[in-house]
Amino acid sequence: MKNNIGKCLIVCVLGLSVCSCEQIDRLIERLHPQPISESVVVSVGTNMLYEEDLKAVTVFATNAEDSAKIADEYIRGWATERLVYESAKKQLGARKELDDMVEDYKRSLYVHEYEQQLLNKRVSQEINADSMATFYEREKNTYILTDNIIKGIVIIVPRKSPQQDKLLKWLKNYDEDIDQVEHYAYQFASSYQIFTENWQLFSKLLSKMPLDEGTALKQLKNKKTDIISASDSASLYLLRITDRCFEGEQMPFDYAEPFIRHSIIDKRKLDYLKNYEQTIYLRWRDDELLKQQNKQQNNE
Repeated sequence: MKNNIGKCLIVCVLGLSVCSCEQIDRLIERLHPQPISESVVVSVGTNMLYEEDLKAVTVFATNAEDSAKIADEYIRGWATERLVYESAKKQLGARKELDDMVEDYKRSLYVHEYEQQLLNKRVSQEINADSMATFYEREKNTYILTDNIIKGIVIIVPRKSPQQDKLLKWLKNYDEDIDQVEHYAYQFASSYQIFTENWQLFSKLLSKMPLDEGTALKQLKNKKTDIISASDSASLYLLRITDRCFEGEQMPFDYAEPFIRHSIIDKRKLDYLKNYEQTIYLRWRDDELLKQQNKQQNNE
């Protein structure tokens, strides 16, 4: 242990001189005149830190100082963690419950990784429109809005921009006057966003406007109000609403679509794993029964 600690301290001091691949090579030569392996930088017990590991963590260093700091911190952390682990094992001795926990965790990692590979290969991500529509109708009570959402247009212009009355008129008749709105925005707007095809959270849009939330919600819920406006000393903020849905209502299909897709794929994955686990168990059970039958026949 003293020898390992000494190695760690030597590496930490020498790490300050590390700044490039060539200097890392020199560090390795100085640390290990007769190394265990040409690629080993330092070892703690049976654990070894390899040259390629150290080079990998310093590869993005921008200068010699950064490279030295990164290498030193990495070696310190790597060695300290393993020294503490070795000390813990000696002090605690054999602990079956810990070994069992480690084995359970290892088994879970293997199972999870294998299942993910199976799912990626065997479960299709393709979903046709009819399947989504059917799922939506069957599970529509599941998809309830937790926020107010809208479609529309946000335009922010300087407070003294010209023809604001015309801009308001064009926004009211947006379907017919889209060209005029876009031309005006191109000339004067400091910000212009069209989301007439995509739902947005009302609260997110409201955060861009100097408007009281309570007042804005009242205007939003008044379906006769198509334009919500606000201003400060510098700008005029206009929100043209083309569609709206409220918290507690059923999600529109186009808003719920990504949630539906996720639900369908998740169900496919669960069904696949259930069938796979059942199949592998039944195969094992049948093999065991066959072994028992063969054993009985041989005994007879």
